[in-house]
Amino acid sequence: MFQRSVHPTYLRKDVVLGRGFMPTEADEGLLSGYNSELINASEAFKHRTIIMGKQSGGIWAVTFDEIDSHSLPYAGSPIETASSHMHVDFNGLDAKQIKAKAAMLAELATKRGRRHPLAQNEQTPFLGLAADMPLPSPDLT
Repeated sequence: MFQRSVHPTYLRKDVVLGRGFMPTEADEGLLSGYNSELINASEAFKHRTIIMGKQSGGIWAVTFDEIDSHSLPYAGSPIETASSHMHVDFNGLDAKQIKAKAAMLAELATKRGRRHPLAQNEQTPFLGLAADMPLPSPDLT
């Protein structure tokens, strides 16, 4: 899966706005993310927030088949601090097409739900930036 760190300003509660899956002008048409085959969502979140020092509202994901269904190319694009880095290429599309495809990817990611950190009411405890800390042992008595 393509895992995307979504900035908090592109979230409304647990809904990803289309802008969360849209490259900025500085991105030169390439939407950055992480390949889930190479890094899990928790580690991707740590990379974005701790190593890169960026804000994140969480990691959201779409499948490669979902990206293919919108005729968007994608490829690995390793960076010095993350061999798992990849991108989805929006080059060659006009502004209206970019907005529509980004909105569709955001909708798919929203339906799948945030991959990390999970909310407290979900089955896996909220880990946030304390992902390295061991979880308490369950009381088996």
